[in-house]
Amino acid sequence: MWASKKELSTRPPVLLLDGGVVSLSVARSLGRAGVKIGAFDIPENFARYSRYVQQISVTGDWLSWLKGSKAGPWHGSILFPVSDAVVELVATHRDDLEKLYILPEFADDVLLKMLDKSGTYQLAKACDTPFPKTIEFGSDTIPEDVLQDLKYPCALKPRFSHDFRGRQFSEKLFIVENQDELIDTFRTIQHTGAKEGFRAELLITEYIPGESEDAFHSFYSYLTPDGIPLFQLTKRKLRQYPAVSGNGSYHMTNWNPEVAELGLAFLRRSGFVGFGAVEFKLDQRNGSYKLMECNARLTLATELFKKSGMDLSVFIYCRLAGMSLPEDIRYKSGVRLIRPLRDFLSYRDKARRNQLSFLSWFRSIAHRQHFDTFSWSDPLPWIMMIPYYLSRLLQIR
Repeated sequence: MWASKKELSTRPPVLLLDGGVVSLSVARSLGRAGVKIGAFDIPENFARYSRYVQQISVTGDWLSWLKGSKAGPWHGSILFPVSDAVVELVATHRDDLEKLYILPEFADDVLLKMLDKSGTYQLAKACDTPFPKTIEFGSDTIPEDVLQDLKYPCALKPRFSHDFRGRQFSEKLFIVENQDELIDTFRTIQHTGAKEGFRAELLITEYIPGESEDAFHSFYSYLTPDGIPLFQLTKRKLRQYPAVSGNGSYHMTNWNPEVAELGLAFLRRSGFVGFGAVEFKLDQRNGSYKLMECNARLTLATELFKKSGMDLSVFIYCRLAGMSLPEDIRYKSGVRLIRPLRDFLSYRDKARRNQLSFLSWFRSIAHRQHFDTFSWSDPLPWIMMIPYYLSRLLQIR
């Protein structure tokens, strides 16, 4: 802890609009430090169950509520970057919101490009950062000339991945093995988008093979407006669920200088400002790291880094509240965080494809572990998630 609990308690409160288990990690860090926390009472916000949080009932859209009279007691709060929806809201309505709240540090034009995977890859190209080969098409059908030139397997990836959150899809990208599967998957996504009213625009990307424990690497930093990194961290995503194209189920801190160099160069050259997380995948065909995505928000690794000695929530809070920051930031490598049920489902997914035995999976988790939701001192969020866990267990065959 860099600031005393007394000092933090006199500083601005925090509003958590969204964020799933990430918002819960933020609430516990800042709440324990004495910061007043408010959380929107919506299903996607697990922080609302925490003992450190005041639930806020919100009617209508977020922007209207934030600008309205009901939000008056919370004016002057920090809007914390815990989801892409929050990031997009701030980047598109900064002029209105900055009169009432303390906002995350962003270069808004760069940020809006990064919320669009097409924009992310355009930035990667301009920054000379390796990324998967990508094909864009601007219609409701895949052009015939595109279909003729494709190599399989390939992947369909949402341009606006946060619009897929909470839909019927659990994948972050959709691997297809042939043209028929490509067309069927494309039509299913388009139909769902039209029915549910979300942006279902897609890209076709090269599929980078390999889902080993050394495949996915991420770089985290906070860049000042003049490009100075206030800290640099890396971690590995050991597994994810679904195993080929899902969210992380098992993470470990490390220090990877090559990933750090690539990530920092990309953020600097793109003109990025504020907190950023860049994910790469190791292409084992040529040994290069290729950029998969960039986030300007806290991620599922927030609790992992907290356990390793680097509390990102407190750091970002102190930066936005104008408080002093430490000059020497260190964190411990080899710290692990597991999402037990999700990781078991990842094992089952891999086992069905003869990629992972039960013994190998058990050996991989036979280490000291940390968890993202359970806490003896704040158990209600985990208890309230039991129906979700039960529904996932029922899916196991």
